[in-house]
Amino acid sequence: MPGLMRWRNVVSEEKYREIINNHVTPLLEQLGFKSKKKEWFYAHDDECVKRITCGFSKERGKDAGFVTVTVCVGFKALEMFLSQCPDLSSHVHFEPTQRACTMASNLGHLREPFRFLSWEIAPDSDVQSIAADICSRIETDGLNFFAEYGALERAVAAWRSGIRHNLGNLAVLYLSAYEWLYGSRERAVLELKDAVISADLPSTRHVYTSLLNYLESLSGKPQ
Repeated sequence: MPGLMRWRNVVSEEKYREIINNHVTPLLEQLGFKSKKKEWFYAHDDECVKRITCGFSKERGKDAGFVTVTVCVGFKALEMFLSQCPDLSSHVHFEPTQRACTMASNLGHLREPFRFLSWEIAPDSDVQSIAADICSRIETDGLNFFAEYGALERAVAAWRSGIRHNLGNLAVLYLSAYEWLYGSRERAVLELKDAVISADLPSTRHVYTSLLNYLESLSGKPQ
């Protein structure tokens, strides 16, 4: 049975590899991205990590699956600062590394109808057509995502306006970190206090309080 299950996904997975190796990778290399793990692509500058991740989800018991593409911006300074809060890091995972991912989105959520987007691959799928569509969406929606949020100040402005993609309520933490590092430390503490008061869920309130306590402990130390 294990051998049979591997065989059932051979053709679709080979087509997926062909799309990544022969189409997506050359495109992203031309755009300045470097590959890691064959399906993860990164471009770095001083403050932002831009990441594109491709994935293949197999259909159980079939030689078929679905391709997805996710884009992400990561801000190493914010990730590093938040990861230093001991209580907070036990509840929220931060990546203060070259793989930092702060806010991500499936490509389908970047244009109407704003739905999760995937491409089905089966043995009879047209690789050229699927690859062309994936590359087109990366060059338009993916690059637009980086243009809109790939600089820290633009990302902060988006979070303050309510555009947060998968970040959700965690944006409060990143906004506080930004204010502490680059803006007003007093504002960072005051806004976090307001967030604690207005938090709907006890778990959210606890996370906010963890960072608030950390900032207040830093306030008493020489900077």
